[in-house]
Amino acid sequence: MCSSRTYFNLTEFVSILSGIVNPNICVDVIGKILNVRELVFVPSVEHSQGGYFELCFGLRDTECIHLECRLTGDFAVEFYDLWKRRSRNTVICIIKFVKLELSQEHRWRCTNVTGCTRIMLNPDLSITDEMLCWNPENDQVPIITRKENAME
Repeated sequence: MCSSRTYFNLTEFVSILSGIVNPNICVDVIGKILNVRELVFVPSVEHSQGGYFELCFGLRDTECIHLECRLTGDFAVEFYDLWKRRSRNTVICIIKFVKLELSQEHRWRCTNVTGCTRIMLNPDLSITDEMLCWNPENDQVPIITRKENAME
């Protein structure tokens, strides 16, 4: 038997960023959370509530490759609140079932699929322990906080 909680089909960041991975297939990723920006509300006439929340952050894998992530809606709010409670420590993130999209800068990034994507922060798994033990010398990356497009 296999549990969906402990089964991952992890995709290498280099494969995502090079465009090798089919963007029509959702993937699983793991990395250390970096550069979490402030949660922002993005006005939009297309949404019933007048807009949506958006959160951007990065993940770094054991090859020091950075992957951008963008979460939207209630999922972004829930993730941000959970991350804030754990941000004093190294936070390893596993994101299950994310889709790939091109950013405005034409770089591949991960984003959530409403109702499908799952996030685990520092889950009690051997793969998390391996990443927590890996600590490169250039590990000191500042947290960036931006309030672009924020409603006041």
